[in-house]
Amino acid sequence: GNEKTASGIVGLHRVIGELWSGGNAINWNLYYNDLPRRKIPLPTYPFERKRYWVDPPRQPLLGGNSVGGSDEIGDSKYSREDLTSIFAAPMNEVEKSLTVMWETLFGIDGIGRDDDFQELGGNSLHATMLLNKINSSYKVNNISLRDIFDNPTIAMVAALIEGRKGKNGKNSTIDVDEFKRLPTDLQIRTVADYLMVKISGYTHYSLESIDAESDLKGYNITSYLTELIWDIKMDFKVLLYPHEIQNLSNIQALSQLIADELFRMGEKSNKKSISISDFSYYDWVPEVLPEKQSGDRNGRAVFILSAGRTGSTILRVMLAGHSHLFCPPELGLLLFNSMREWDGLYQKISNIAKDGLAYALMDIFNCDYAAAKELVGEYVRKDLPTKEVYRIMQKQSPGRILVDKTPDYSHVKDVLRKAETVFESAQYIYLTRHPYSVVDSYVRNRFDKAMALEEEYNPFMLGENMWTTANSNILEFLGNVEEKRCFTIRYEELVKSPERVMTGVCKFLGVPFEAAMVNPYDGNRRRMIAGPGDPNVFVHSSINPDLADVWRDIRLPHQFARATLDVAARLGYELPNDTIQQNKSEDRIEKIERRKALDLNDLSMNEIDSLINKLLIKD
Repeated sequence: GNEKTASGIVGLHRVIGELWSGGNAINWNLYYNDLPRRKIPLPTYPFERKRYWVDPPRQPLLGGNSVGGSDEIGDSKYSREDLTSIFAAPMNEVEKSLTVMWETLFGIDGIGRDDDFQELGGNSLHATMLLNKINSSYKVNNISLRDIFDNPTIAMVAALIEGRKGKNGKNSTIDVDEFKRLPTDLQIRTVADYLMVKISGYTHYSLESIDAESDLKGYNITSYLTELIWDIKMDFKVLLYPHEIQNLSNIQALSQLIADELFRMGEKSNKKSISISDFSYYDWVPEVLPEKQSGDRNGRAVFILSAGRTGSTILRVMLAGHSHLFCPPELGLLLFNSMREWDGLYQKISNIAKDGLAYALMDIFNCDYAAAKELVGEYVRKDLPTKEVYRIMQKQSPGRILVDKTPDYSHVKDVLRKAETVFESAQYIYLTRHPYSVVDSYVRNRFDKAMALEEEYNPFMLGENMWTTANSNILEFLGNVEEKRCFTIRYEELVKSPERVMTGVCKFLGVPFEAAMVNPYDGNRRRMIAGPGDPNVFVHSSINPDLADVWRDIRLPHQFARATLDVAARLGYELPNDTIQQNKSEDRIEKIERRKALDLNDLSMNEIDSLINKLLIKD
């Protein structure tokens, strides 16, 4: 009797709530019938971005029985029932296209033309991903991040696109070739003028009051930093990172940085050379503690092993389309022994990287981002072993195999070996990609700057180092793992023949092939496409087979080291440019050996290494 009565009251409340939210007048005096009522303060400012719903607890703090968790695979997208706005269908083709983008990004079904971007959970990263997609789809480059936040609905963004089609406006891309022909001092002045106009537009400062020599902090740059980075990327095709700008003294210094970066791509770098053997970015990773003998290993898990910039994000998103696989964005858990270590040190990669765990918890506990972050915070406060967090995720996703895609693991041998001690019969999917493509991607995306190194290194050689170190470690590690637990994928084959490759993966994992795996842009919320990883993955609408051969047109300005050539040979990658350069280098080294014209100063670091090796062999 009591359960039925309670159920009836809840149903009555739901019906009355839906009637009221639909604009119907309710006789509240009759409804409450003089019952005591509790008042709560509501916002006085009508656009305050805060929810005032009182939600029931939807997840356990330490992985017990979950109200939100389920044994069922569930719907492919979240329901829109938690949104406060009334659904309004898209009214034209642009709105329909934007609706698909938003539903794919947020994994929410039935987004309407009047639903608010921020209420959907949108942040600056989501806005950046949307702008990349909008620019790719509509060829408009004069819509900014601020435009997304000032026009936060599909209807408003669609109107913005229609109004700006064919108009370059003041945000038009700089003609880089023409810019390079300017004298150096005029280049700096041109960029400085551009930046002062931008800062004036972002703030209340008049253009006349902005001084290129003044401290950037004086213009409250942190409040519009993301938008400034976006505009510089769109207008100059230069990607800057927040810490670079924050460490600069004034507009003049930022102008110099942008001008310098315009010349960097394809140019031979004069930065410090780097040897494959004497550099490691991952010195901050703590020592892996041995597992207690009494501790049981977790159940089976799958690890995607690869170097960075190899295409692991699109592989993860494809695998996430399978109903029996749980494939969250980058977790980073295996790098650390405990959650306090993870919380304190994983920001070395970036604070955004830590969101991968939050996205995982959103999926398995069916909760929103704020609740997931609170749960992560609870794990940190309890300082749970990372092994236990893995166990919680596996327990809360029954019927699905956990797949961890974190490229950072491949750079630390002990971390790779840890997977064998934490998990029972772990399986490994090894993703490779041509080194020309990977190094080129490192340089174009300025990952040497994203890493915030204390010294400046040759970016091409740094990219080579990351590719060679990761692949060398993986090959050594997998050489000691049973062959039946290893499966290798070439990125080039993945994008050329996705169905054939995914069929092979399914056979390896012991699950049936599902067609959704080769349709990664279907908007399934479990793909978690907005999570940490390659943000450019959202720009595409289908798998592009042309990406398989881009390496053929890449010309790197330096010769690969012997270690890189050896790894490439083991993986079966041809290096036509390095074959030519290798012959030239051998001629130059031979002249040195004969004490002929060339001096040691004429040799690159890699050529000197080769000469020393030859001398060592002779001795």
